[in-house]
Amino acid sequence: MFGVILLCGATALLWFNEASAVAASSGLLEARSHYASGTGGVTHVTGQLEGTQGGVRDPEHGVEASSMWLERTPEVYQWKETEHTTKRKVRAPGHRQDVIETTKTYTYEKVWSASAIDSRGFKDPSGGRHNPPFSEVVHTAGRDLGKPFERARWSQPVTLQGLSVGTALLKQVEEPAAVGAPVYAPGRRCDAAARGGGEPDVGCARLAWRHAPLGAQVSALGQRTPAGALVPWRAGAGGGVAGGYELGLLMRGVHGAEEMFAAAASTNAAWKWGLRAAGAPAACCMWPPRVHVLLPVPVPVQRVHVKHVHTADACTTAQRCSAGPCTCSPVQVRSWCGSAGRSS
Repeated sequence: MFGVILLCGATALLWFNEASAVAASSGLLEARSHYASGTGGVTHVTGQLEGTQGGVRDPEHGVEASSMWLERTPEVYQWKETEHTTKRKVRAPGHRQDVIETTKTYTYEKVWSASAIDSRGFKDPSGGRHNPPFSEVVHTAGRDLGKPFERARWSQPVTLQGLSVGTALLKQVEEPAAVGAPVYAPGRRCDAAARGGGEPDVGCARLAWRHAPLGAQVSALGQRTPAGALVPWRAGAGGGVAGGYELGLLMRGVHGAEEMFAAAASTNAAWKWGLRAAGAPAACCMWPPRVHVLLPVPVPVQRVHVKHVHTADACTTAQRCSAGPCTCSPVQVRSWCGSAGRSS
């Protein structure tokens, strides 16, 4: 049953992928045709991104930048656990084939994190590694500092050659970067970190800012609306296989229209072959579907003892029985000795 479900899922994925690939290819051809003839609203624009308000500002802390957006984030100094996994083949006593032995080790470091790290789940409870509650630390920091200490975000409208650019296009050229100096809360040796002369205690809180700078030279390929906005161009207005395909590109630097059409085609091809690589092996492996019919067959009745063990210890703990060998699987060890007859 699982094989049939997997086969149906893989087939549906391949069908969807091929239909999307045909729509994308037809949509690009339609877009090229409209751009060449100057119809259909397909436009190519090159210029500098500019904000309509000049910049964005955090009014509570006075941080300002010439950006698409400005984001304030609280961070807390916390313990972080990292898991390291190694695998190797070992020879199990009494077995001809090697088995995989898995070893997990854990390391710990102090990091600035914008989200809570629950130290109660650490695999090594020793060492006094305890993180205080994140929300409690942030609340206390805001009270002691006397200013807002929560996450906040500000943005402004952005234009390109006088055309308003939507958020979906702007995300294609965002390069977030830090801006301003972090602001540290009082206590927990935060003052040492603020001066750059020492490490704070776990539980120290600070505010950090990121922004997406403006002023970059960009190239756009999309549709110019009567309202003066630059949005993704949508194919198939009159129906057809290309219906629903959208073309909207925003790239850093100066790029010609043909270069951007080629970039769109390359992206579509990468998606197409990626989904083919995911769906084709599953469909091939499960075809033809296999149906197994279980029939009553006389089997020997054996005395069986089952011992559940960890994967890494399963084969190393297997022992030979006096009347027969032990068998080992990744999750359990089964051993038996002798037979008690047959049943029908």
